[in-house]
Amino acid sequence: MTVPVANAYACFGWYLDADFGDGGYLQIKKQNVVKWEIPARAVYLQENPKHLYIDFDSVIVGYQQELMDFISWNESGAAQKCLCMPFMFRIASKAALNLD
Repeated sequence: MTVPVANAYACFGWYLDADFGDGGYLQIKKQNVVKWEIPARAVYLQENPKHLYIDFDSVIVGYQQELMDFISWNESGAAQKCLCMPFMFRIASKAALNLD
């Protein structure tokens, strides 16, 4: 996805409520370069809060018109229904966020 004009995204973690296996991973690419990667099982096994991994030492920020890809890969390759999403903030003006 491309970050909209006059916006920024700050990603600092993942939420995952399914086990993707030993070889599954979660990855963030910025401008087609891998900036952050973690085994999916490490996120799934988090306890407090459950299934949420937050890492303030590895914050990835995408500014306007930059390409950011959020990739989740299941080891088995089989279809799996779950909730998997990056934990992030969208930074923009009040008008862009529809708060006016």
